[in-house]
Amino acid sequence: MSLSVSQLNYSVSSKQLLTDINVALTKPGVIGIIGPNGAGKSTFLKCLSGFILTQGAIELNQRKIESYSPAELAMVRAALPQESHLTFPFPAKDVVGMSFALSAVSKRQQNELIHQCLEKVAALELADRNFLSLSGGEKQRVHLARIFAQLMQHQPSDAMRFLMMDEPSAPLDMKHQFQLFNELTQFKNLNLSSIVVIHDINLAASYCDEIWVIDSGKLVSQARPREVITQSMMKQVFDVNIEVSHHGNHATPVISNPI
Repeated sequence: MSLSVSQLNYSVSSKQLLTDINVALTKPGVIGIIGPNGAGKSTFLKCLSGFILTQGAIELNQRKIESYSPAELAMVRAALPQESHLTFPFPAKDVVGMSFALSAVSKRQQNELIHQCLEKVAALELADRNFLSLSGGEKQRVHLARIFAQLMQHQPSDAMRFLMMDEPSAPLDMKHQFQLFNELTQFKNLNLSSIVVIHDINLAASYCDEIWVIDSGKLVSQARPREVITQSMMKQVFDVNIEVSHHGNHATPVISNPI
């Protein structure tokens, strides 16, 4: 298994934040993590990213995550938190270039990858702009290009690599949300999986191969969108009575009118 989580527990002081989570990912995919506010989604993603260490519970490519050095881990996974603070007036292309800090990639290759990754998020026209002058959505697209470049500078291999992102689509308009998830889908061809905390249920249903539902610190469901997103789940986990219909050849679930 390329990602294995076994009996993951995490608490702060006397408060249990994650309880007995078991989940595995064996082939490249786009994984959506959904759940109500305070359910533990961001904490779970931080554990998966290696920002919170939990002894022996998480393995990436058959290796315990705590055994990776920071440089080794940076070659396997790239992470984007909910908020990324940068207060220096760098050109946007130099922000993307931060991903090459520990890289042996030539300057020419770096420039090609910066161009390629900015293009993937429709931000090429921002390359020479002062990062601090950008809108929230524009800054997010630059940060997405940065984490793309972090992994794309390494050649695809049998070892799966991971993009781990906490609400990456939240600052984006609809066009750029669709573009982001189309790129994540294409990344599967590079043996690269995307694990995404997301609040837009319809967006998750349209693009994700699997949905992982976190509620009160527990993984309560892990399956394809049409098996997870049901009227009963929405009531049980989100406490909303809402209509769930299905559309297209893949029976993609769509939530719509409150009942």
